[in-house]
Amino acid sequence: MKKISVLCGAIILLMAFSTVAMAHAEMKSCTPPINGMVDTAPDKVVCTASEAMDPKGSLLAVFDAMGMQVDKKDSAVDLNDPDRATISVSLASDMMADGVYTVKWTTLSASDGDQATGEFKFTVGHGMHMSETPMATATDTTMHPNGDLSVGMATVDGKEITLKIVSPLKDAEVPAGMVTVQAALDGATLGENESHLHFYVDDNLALMSRGAQTSADLEIKEPGEHNIKVTYSDQAHDDLIQVFVRVMVVAAAQSTAAPTATMEPTMPPPTQAPAPTLAPTVAPTAEATTLPTSGSDNNFWLYAFLAGIGAGIIGAGVLAAVRARR
Repeated sequence: MKKISVLCGAIILLMAFSTVAMAHAEMKSCTPPINGMVDTAPDKVVCTASEAMDPKGSLLAVFDAMGMQVDKKDSAVDLNDPDRATISVSLASDMMADGVYTVKWTTLSASDGDQATGEFKFTVGHGMHMSETPMATATDTTMHPNGDLSVGMATVDGKEITLKIVSPLKDAEVPAGMVTVQAALDGATLGENESHLHFYVDDNLALMSRGAQTSADLEIKEPGEHNIKVTYSDQAHDDLIQVFVRVMVVAAAQSTAAPTATMEPTMPPPTQAPAPTLAPTVAPTAEATTLPTSGSDNNFWLYAFLAGIGAGIIGAGVLAAVRARR
């Protein structure tokens, strides 16, 4: 009986661990309703998640049928909610005509750090401004030639389409701040059937292009490794082709340190430059003091003669004294 109790306890613990390990903060309910309809554009979108969210990695973004972002980019988890399960974003309702809007959400679980993404739609009015053009569909998953993740290929509506990140290059070092990302698309025309590009930083949607726009300035402040993703998307904002590059972001202070260091060695030469010009002025002075005169030559020989006589007298005296002692 004891063994059975221990076994049951282990099973319960295993199930509990599995539940925690698989925890994701999913959107349970929202206002406006998920896939629902409202008569007029709301001032904000408010959602409740299935579990507590980490405010640093959770956000909402709202787009119209043309891919234009219509929220005020103030997405935030409600810190007054003790469960940290409520998130909202304000809307530019005066810019929102009747139509279908897409809410893209990203959550970071506060319990285990797992990230989850998803989207849902809501309709303002009767959605009369939605295009009747059929949505593009990808018949194959993205393929990366030679394993290069910065280049992606897929068949969309029977057409072979290639998407590539031109810059920055993979593993490039870029300064913190605004990073310009340039992409290129071959085989399709951006803007047709409301196709466009999505730009992500570390799997967080940062910007959605308009029309034929193929570049974006993305703000990356935190130094370290970051992943940039660009996707080719249809009017429903489904990502049909995905390409990636990894970059190393360095602090601005590090990028400016090198020029300062290289300038220091160039400072001493201006103060040392006058030194060579002193030699010509000193040399003539030194030579002038060594020019001989006839008087100085006569005195020299006179002193030498007298010194020789004195030395001879002293030597003779010493010799006489030695002999006297013998």
